[in-house]
Amino acid sequence: MNISAYRADYLPLLGQLMNQMKLPQIINEAVTKPNSQAIVDAGTMISGMILNLLSDAKIRLYRLSHFFEDKPMPLIFPWKPDIAPSNFTEERSGNVLDEFYRSNPQKIFSMLTHGNIKLYNINTSSIRVDTTSKSFYGAYETNKPEPVDITQGFSKDKRPDLKQIIFGTATSSDGIPILGEVMSGNTSDMKFNNGWIKKVRQALEKNDDDFLLYTADSAAVTEDNLKLFKEYHIDMISRLPERYDLAEGLIDQAIMAGNGQR
Repeated sequence: MNISAYRADYLPLLGQLMNQMKLPQIINEAVTKPNSQAIVDAGTMISGMILNLLSDAKIRLYRLSHFFEDKPMPLIFPWKPDIAPSNFTEERSGNVLDEFYRSNPQKIFSMLTHGNIKLYNINTSSIRVDTTSKSFYGAYETNKPEPVDITQGFSKDKRPDLKQIIFGTATSSDGIPILGEVMSGNTSDMKFNNGWIKKVRQALEKNDDDFLLYTADSAAVTEDNLKLFKEYHIDMISRLPERYDLAEGLIDQAIMAGNGQR
């Protein structure tokens, strides 16, 4: 009797969630030029990359066939149970990433988000907004205009010597990611919030009379942004930045009030 042992971990759970979200199907419908002759469709390949990125593998997005060698493939890919680790070739990985890029990743992410909000009945009346940076080694020099520039900016991971990109994210009050955007590395938080205030209602498919609470750090508090919050009927919670003279007095009052309660 032959017995095969595989390492499952949490990957089958992620695979089932992807299947429930119809992630591979949505990606396949969105790619610019789907390759019907390929053994691995774009949706399955991207799903495999996501599983790899969310794992504890030391090397990411490289030698995927080796990564899946000891994994229970039918459990991880329930929509394609006959797929083999050897199908995840380097050439196919590169081609799929090119297809995905040409198909507008931001648009695909929005399609997935809207579907998940309805599927899981996620409450989007209150969102928490923030940004983070991702640093890169290397020159990343190009003469071609790119949608997102890998360039130097304010580094949130304490590496101002490296070039970076910025991720803007919004989660529900339960911490579920519902919106996201990739931006150039020199995008300021003030500029980021300014752009999101203008489009967040449309992104969440909310009418002007639907309640919407926007929680962010002090970078969201500017004169222009406050006018936009009022114009787009968005309630906002933030901390008053110290560049306002009023902030110091309010902090002192809060400390005094806190001491008085002890």
